[in-house]
Amino acid sequence: MDRIILGKWKETLVRRYGDLGQDVVDISLANLIKAYEEFISSRCVDRHFISELTRNEKNKSAQRLGEMLLHERLKHAGFALCSNDAGPDFLAQKDGERVWLELVTPSVGEDPRINELHTNADPLNPSATESDELRNRTLLRICAGIAAKLEKFETYIKKDIVKPADRCLIVVNDALMCPDAPFFGVGLSAEKGIGGRSLVEHATLRYGYARWVESDTVGKFKILPTFRDDAPNRSEPKDDGEARKAVPVSLFSPPDGSAGIEIFERAKIISGVMQLTLREDYGFFMMLRDKAENEDRIGTNLLDPGTLLSNPHAKNAISNNLQTDLMRIFNLEPLTADEALVLVKRRLELLIGKR
Repeated sequence: MDRIILGKWKETLVRRYGDLGQDVVDISLANLIKAYEEFISSRCVDRHFISELTRNEKNKSAQRLGEMLLHERLKHAGFALCSNDAGPDFLAQKDGERVWLELVTPSVGEDPRINELHTNADPLNPSATESDELRNRTLLRICAGIAAKLEKFETYIKKDIVKPADRCLIVVNDALMCPDAPFFGVGLSAEKGIGGRSLVEHATLRYGYARWVESDTVGKFKILPTFRDDAPNRSEPKDDGEARKAVPVSLFSPPDGSAGIEIFERAKIISGVMQLTLREDYGFFMMLRDKAENEDRIGTNLLDPGTLLSNPHAKNAISNNLQTDLMRIFNLEPLTADEALVLVKRRLELLIGKR
């Protein structure tokens, strides 16, 4: 295990979780080391993994860490995984079903404003204007990542690495879109879009701003989504002074106009998109997962499983069983009705301060 990357992981965990105690940091770090060793011994590591994981370039190391943690999550869910240098990151197989996965970890790129907004945020005095700006700028980075991986899958199909009948899944790791704060990648992910929908829904299903409208019952209101074919780009001009073009968000939903038809048709090769947060905090995630599986199930609702969005127009759809397995984070037997009621009661008692 490289001492440099080990030191970085420890420094990050201490900064975010040191207040919870040294044991939490040590166990979380040990879990990351375990995930690393399992990945190194797998058939999924390419020749650039270690060198890029240990690089000072944050984007590269975050992408490689995300691959390692995605491998751990899928292995824990019972998938058999393999990979090769020329194709997607993983081929996952379980119960006779298979899916190709390509991970992307969008960076802030040339938009440092995202980090500024995270740094300047005051939870006790939130700014609606800055929150809206953060959502829009983050959405644009997510859109760029998905578009890049769509092109990758098109290349893999053209080279006959991925077959036309294969399922293709893009995994968006939003790690670099999160603030440097605890619990992102444990119970929290990057900020959702307007109306509480995930950023990948806004990036592919044309969702725009939600709005309150009066319902059929007098005095009652409900939230209705709005739809759009594209999202406005950043206000800053490009290097050549030209305005930035709007970004299509109609990959999984037919656009009203003609502008997004091309990418909608191209995106039919994509079976779905997942949005996860895969960063150093995953070691803490593993600790809570292990406690739920081996000691007490009361914490099972604390962990964020992420989002899996199926493409309703995909040429090769993801089955319900495969969706369930891809979102599986616990290896636990289903609760009986009585057991579920007891668990709910215990959580309520904790919430109101009873023991």
